[in-house]
Amino acid sequence: MAVRLSTWLVQAEAAQAAKPARKQVKAVRDWVRALTDELRDARFKPFAEQSGQIWRLLCERSSVSLGAIGLTGVGPQRQVSLPVSVDDADAPAFGVMSQGELHSLALSLFVPRATHRVSPFGFLVIDDPVQSMDPEKVDGLAKVLDLYAQHRQVVVFTHDTRLEEAVQRLGLRATVLRVSRQTDSVVHVASVSDPVSQALAEARAIALDPHLPPEVADRVLPSMCRLALEAAYQDTARRALREAGVGQRDIQERVTRPGPLTGLAALAMGMPGKEGREVLDAVARDHGTWARELIQGLNQASHQAPAKPVGDRAALVDRTKRLAKEVLAR
Repeated sequence: MAVRLSTWLVQAEAAQAAKPARKQVKAVRDWVRALTDELRDARFKPFAEQSGQIWRLLCERSSVSLGAIGLTGVGPQRQVSLPVSVDDADAPAFGVMSQGELHSLALSLFVPRATHRVSPFGFLVIDDPVQSMDPEKVDGLAKVLDLYAQHRQVVVFTHDTRLEEAVQRLGLRATVLRVSRQTDSVVHVASVSDPVSQALAEARAIALDPHLPPEVADRVLPSMCRLALEAAYQDTARRALREAGVGQRDIQERVTRPGPLTGLAALAMGMPGKEGREVLDAVARDHGTWARELIQGLNQASHQAPAKPVGDRAALVDRTKRLAKEVLAR
């Protein structure tokens, strides 16, 4: 017992003598922790700023606001802080966000890290980011991708054509490729031009194909020409509606609503709500009677088999091209 007490006494005296040093060690530890937090916050700040910028572009019209993203906790308790408010009222992020907003949040967190300057990769690859996004968020996504494409290659895979439409409408530089699987799983990659040019090119290919039975060409060609005019009127209608202050969601709904070609023409010419003969008369005044006859013929042929052969198929494509060009020039 005496030996044990003697050993304890030596240790107690050493502990008592180390008290001043222990205070210094505790102060140094607190200083190191504070400095670590400061350095961590300084290192994380650029990520948080970029995440906030991406969120604002993606969710410009959203009622959900994302505050300053931060890191909290230490060791295994570390986590990302996502301060969210709805109409200025604090709320849990995952409880109030829609699926599209959650995808936007994921992109806001992923893109800054994937494009950090110390990353060994000079490119960014994203698979199908458009899902569940409304038209405003698709526009925002196009702007985000364009922003990061200024200093690295950005590759996006998607089945949703709205992103392609947004890129073209916003005048952003991008290469659009269509990837398809053909017979025997042969993968075909082809460049995609604007919708009007693409539809006209496909229509001309049909018109000039000597191996295509005439009855098939006469049935298919008017529909393909109509698609080219639809694309031209949609583009012009979007411009007219944006200039009138209509929101992107409403624009998308109006220009993609099923209906006769004259409905799109009315939107493009600033005649919303007008129908039929009144619109066709306006088309004739703007372009000539040949344009009115062209639209009437394409509308009729698209809904029923042509009563008579198309005739000069190449001329039909040329007339369609002429009208589409004039519509786009409005």
